[in-house]
Amino acid sequence: MITKKIFTFFILFAFFFYAPYVAFAHVLKTSGSIGVVMHINPEDEPVARRESTLFFELKDKSNSFRPDTCDCNVEIREKGDIIYSQPLFQNATTANPLEASATYTFPQKDVYTIILNGRPLHSGDFKPFSVQFAVRVERTTGSEIGRASCRERV
Repeated sequence: MITKKIFTFFILFAFFFYAPYVAFAHVLKTSGSIGVVMHINPEDEPVARRESTLFFELKDKSNSFRPDTCDCNVEIREKGDIIYSQPLFQNATTANPLEASATYTFPQKDVYTIILNGRPLHSGDFKPFSVQFAVRVERTTGSEIGRASCRERV
C-alpha cells in the first residue's frame, strides 16, 4: 500500500512540476503576429551524424509577411555558439511561400537551439520576429537505443 502511494506521489510530482515546462514538436511558437511550427525528419527524432531535414511553416495573423520582403535566417546553436546558419527560404521547395526547410547533420548527442529570425527589408513591411526551439538529439547512427525529442520550455 505504501509503495502505491509513493508511486502515485512521484507521478503527480512529475506531472505538476515537469509537464508545465515542456512542450513537444509541432508546437506553434509566436513572436508578434508571426507564428512558426517546426517539424524535423526523421520523425521529430534527429539522429547524430545522420542528415535531418527541418521544416518550418510560418503563419502571419496580420497577413503582411512575405518571404521576398524578409531578411530571414535559421540558426542552429550548440551551447550558445552558432554552428550553422542559412537564409530561411534558401531551400524553399513547396508552392506555399510560407514554408521553408533546411538540412543539417547534428554532429553529436546534445541539446541544440534552432532560431528563426526575420527583419523586414523595408521599414513597415512587418514587425521583426525571432522564435526558438530546443532540440534534444539523443540517438546516434549505431545500434544504440535512445530517444530524441523537440522540446521547448514555455
